[in-house]
Amino acid sequence: MPQSMSRVLVHAVFSTKHRVPLLNVSVREQLHPYIGGVLKNLECPPLQIGGFVDHVHLFFALSKNLSQAEVMNKVKSNSSRWLSETFHECREFSWQPGYGIKSVDPVNHGGLLSYIQNQEDHHKKISFLEEYREFLESGGIHYDERDL
Repeated sequence: MPQSMSRVLVHAVFSTKHRVPLLNVSVREQLHPYIGGVLKNLECPPLQIGGFVDHVHLFFALSKNLSQAEVMNKVKSNSSRWLSETFHECREFSWQPGYGIKSVDPVNHGGLLSYIQNQEDHHKKISFLEEYREFLESGGIHYDERDL
């Protein structure tokens, strides 16, 4: 084959350090497009970006040239630096070191788009920790409760 072809869709979730609620509406309105730009530059087309005051959800197509670890490292480091430089309340901003990431069905992902778009309403009913447990369990990702 003369060319490598790939379409791997992923859903990633990561939170602010200590889950501090720094991502208010005005921050998120600028942060999500910024992260989308980082993903585009990494050849990882964003399909949906959303989140709430203490975390971010990314739904994107993984580049055929980068590992998920490389993508997440670049997204988190660039956005952390940008947040620190752009918002006074985020001067010493950082993300938690880890993240959750799982594959997404390329055919049946419409529910995920809506889910990410409606994070604010979703978190009126469920905490981030409960949501993250469900995220991991639905992806068959084994975890130690102490690591959450």
